[in-house]
Amino acid sequence: MSFKPSEPQSNTNKSSFNKLPQLVLLGVAVGVVTALVMGLFRWLISVPTELVSWFGLSSTSPWVLFALPVVGTLLLWLFWSGQPKDSRRVGIPHLFEHLSYQHGALPFKNLLNQIVGATLAIGTGQPVGREGPGVHIGAAFSSWLGTKVGISNSYQRLLIGCGSAAAIAALFNTPLAGVLFAMEVILLEYSLVGFTAIIVASISADAISRSLFGSPELLGHSLTSSDLFAHLPVLVLLAALIGTAAFLFHEIVTRLAKQRGHYWPVKLILSGLTVGALVAYEPILFTPVHEVMLAALDQAYTEQLLYLLLVFYLFIPPLVIGLGIPGGMIGPSLTLGALIGSTLGYQLIGTDFEIDLASLSLIAMAAMLSAVIHAPLAALLAVFELSGNVHTLTLALTVIVLSDLIMRSLFNRPSIFERLLLLQGVSRNTQIYRRVMTSHSVKELMVKPTETDADFSQDEQVAIDYKATLLQAMEMMQLSGHDELLVSRKGNPIGRVHRDDIERFYNEASE
Repeated sequence: MSFKPSEPQSNTNKSSFNKLPQLVLLGVAVGVVTALVMGLFRWLISVPTELVSWFGLSSTSPWVLFALPVVGTLLLWLFWSGQPKDSRRVGIPHLFEHLSYQHGALPFKNLLNQIVGATLAIGTGQPVGREGPGVHIGAAFSSWLGTKVGISNSYQRLLIGCGSAAAIAALFNTPLAGVLFAMEVILLEYSLVGFTAIIVASISADAISRSLFGSPELLGHSLTSSDLFAHLPVLVLLAALIGTAAFLFHEIVTRLAKQRGHYWPVKLILSGLTVGALVAYEPILFTPVHEVMLAALDQAYTEQLLYLLLVFYLFIPPLVIGLGIPGGMIGPSLTLGALIGSTLGYQLIGTDFEIDLASLSLIAMAAMLSAVIHAPLAALLAVFELSGNVHTLTLALTVIVLSDLIMRSLFNRPSIFERLLLLQGVSRNTQIYRRVMTSHSVKELMVKPTETDADFSQDEQVAIDYKATLLQAMEMMQLSGHDELLVSRKGNPIGRVHRDDIERFYNEASE
């Protein structure tokens, strides 16, 4: 049987650009679906407090405030009990693990656990963010959408990036920061084709979110000068405070998460009791995380209340996340940064280094987020999109660099997501081999039969689906001992793929 010779490898690159219109349409679809799902997610996390009102209970009663987090963790324990540990893995570390070691769409069980877990946690007053769960949910729905429309597994990585960017854009209304978050944190790579699809998904999600919930006002500020040297002493002090706070955040989360597997139901309920007791004592602590951040930026808190909130957000969010509450760390990190900036701003009133509280809080937010998750560009752009003030960029970048140096060089701490993944016994696979081999399908290198060929004989042939990635093909060759696989579509053979062609393609792609 004769075959058509393999096409030049440059054609594979051309095919990626030929598919750009389809990828743009896919980006639009992902953005729309993710924005709608995020709208539903926003409603779900409001259901628990709405039920309190529906039952005629007072949401300001200390007993109700105490009961809500406790009941939430009890329900979470009942829902999770009996489920295997792998199914309870949620959030951004779960995306890291899937991208590093799995193929295909994100698992449905983990998605369901993330939706239910985040609804019960955030809705019942746990001081955790909605952005981490939102990224998981957005990525999972985007991954599912790809399988439904018949997209090959080689585009699952891109779909997860599109869903992640769209989720950030829909929840924060920061589409540019969403794009960089996907590239900088989730995918760890930049490509023209992928960049275009992710931009379209992020912009689409932002547009739908604004049409549903309205456009948020730009955060107030009065900074009109970016004179670095005039503000340098304050920026250095702020970077030291942010670096220390980020280190404490890291250590509390990871040290508790390291022992999370032992008596995890008890630890869940302990987090409910702790938060319940605190919010019953001081009801303002029940305020959702993103609302506390906005209030701090609007200078709505007195200096004494800022100190209370600062201590609370420095210790309690990492405590409950470390104990196993399935919430996000992005929101608490931003809020903690805003509180640190506002508190420092109060101390500078009347001095020669006075900076308005809103600008200092915005800068501290970006630095804190970057120090915790190591995403400096995404954090910087988020500040610009939230404030619309270019004068904050130079000052924010200075604090971001200094605080990142403290975390990376002085404390030698990687991203919090990578540390949590390591605690699960796996490390993030960032090798170029996996990125290249999972980004292309066997169909791209398949050798097709000529018109004069007889029907394929499937005897003693190992078949692989045409949607499979090159990495899946190499793994199957390794297991079967074959150097050639039969490529099939709906059970019908349509070509063959050779080990030599795959290896040649990787060598050229990695040069």
